[in-house]
Amino acid sequence: MELVKTKSNQKILKSLIVVFFGTIALAISAKYKIPFYPVPMTMQTFVVIFIGVAFGWKIGIATISLYLFEGIIGLPVFAGTPEKGIGLAYFTGPTMGYLIGFYFAIFLSGYLKPINNLFTKILSVIIFSYPLFIFLGHFIFGILGFKLETTLLSTGLYLVCLLTSVAISYKSNTFSNALILLISVSPIYILGILWLGVVIGWDKPLFELGAKPFLLAESFKIFLLAVLYSKLTKLRKFI
Repeated sequence: MELVKTKSNQKILKSLIVVFFGTIALAISAKYKIPFYPVPMTMQTFVVIFIGVAFGWKIGIATISLYLFEGIIGLPVFAGTPEKGIGLAYFTGPTMGYLIGFYFAIFLSGYLKPINNLFTKILSVIIFSYPLFIFLGHFIFGILGFKLETTLLSTGLYLVCLLTSVAISYKSNTFSNALILLISVSPIYILGILWLGVVIGWDKPLFELGAKPFLLAESFKIFLLAVLYSKLTKLRKFI
């Protein structure tokens, strides 16, 4: 009985440590921007999904709750604080939808598990093969120095890139993982855009303002997490 109690206490202590350092990681990731196209990116959504995948939805929800609480009481943990405001006034501003979306994102990333069946594989092909095809096409044509002209050779290379993209999207578990992560990160932008509409008006180009500039960066972060997915889930056994 004493052994069980000791293990339980150790688990609680480890969880509290993860939650505490998770809020620090979220605050740091909100503050610093990495050069990217078309706009510099923060790694905050990366950290949100990372925590959910690595430590599960319960620790994830606790981490987001503490992080938001810190921001609401006035600690400068949000992006743009204290320069653009602080505390509850900042929290209820234009970015509140994104911050609330962290709850859904971290829950989904910690709760959902990749499913490798015919339906998800076909869905992965539909979603990911075209971006992969564009990337491979530009990469190969850039390396080989071909002009994008309609010649037999260029058409053949495009066909090879397309078939390769479809095959990779269908066979690789990375894209099944990416599908789960895409579902997980979507509520951040859905709620972010909806709240942005409430704050600045529905007549504004909300998608162009609240999502479009960040899509390429999010794709990069999702792909990186998808590659690391199986290794990240192994961290849960240490809690």
